[in-house]
Amino acid sequence: HKKSKSELMDFLGECDAKVYGISAWSEGYKITKDMAALIRRKNPDATIIVGGILSRSDQALFENTEIDVAVTSADGHLVLPEILDSLEKGQDLSDISGISWRGPGRTRVVNPERPLMTKQQYQDSPIPAYEYFENEIRELVETVSHQGYGRGDRKAEPVAAPFPLMVTRGCPFDCTFCGFMEGQRFFRRKWEDMFDEIEYLINEFGIQNFISNDTNLCFHDRDVDAYCEQYAKRDCSFRVIGNYRPTFGSREAVK
Repeated sequence: HKKSKSELMDFLGECDAKVYGISAWSEGYKITKDMAALIRRKNPDATIIVGGILSRSDQALFENTEIDVAVTSADGHLVLPEILDSLEKGQDLSDISGISWRGPGRTRVVNPERPLMTKQQYQDSPIPAYEYFENEIRELVETVSHQGYGRGDRKAEPVAAPFPLMVTRGCPFDCTFCGFMEGQRFFRRKWEDMFDEIEYLINEFGIQNFISNDTNLCFHDRDVDAYCEQYAKRDCSFRVIGNYRPTFGSREAVK
């Protein structure tokens, strides 16, 4: 979030990890290829795992880069622990659904697709285990800043220095330019659970500004009403930057 490409490459050149994880969008193909090549030169026996939208181009990744595993499932947070457990036990990855990996002779092996989470499974999921990343979160809070976000004047005071938050899965629309991995399903966590997570981050890390990385935080006026009800009930003061379609809600709700 704050390193230039050259600084990132220098960091990787000094790193002696056994497993590397890269999450990337499609436009991150070149830097993913460069990072994987550098890691392979530095640590020939390292395992390089790629997730995110780029991983859906797994054939190109295996043909042209040094990666070892592509997580092709949209539920990568469930797949990754299975991969790490298998690597720790010295097992191959043949029993893990939702991935492609290098088998014997470094050939590409495509495992069966993984069933996607149901709405109930998603809503029952616990909040992320932030306690394992306390140092990284504090660093992120100190360094991320969207100067002038939402304003025309870049020199203006920032509207928010936001912490990323994601509380939905999928999108009901079918835009041709979007590479979203969930299809047209749409799940949202319960508003109560979202506010519980935000309050945890406020109490533990002093965060007051958030940015929703969801494709659509709200769809209807009733979503705004439910959000505002929780906000008022808990006497909140934090701010959230959210994504919305131009067709979202009524003029009054937008105001």
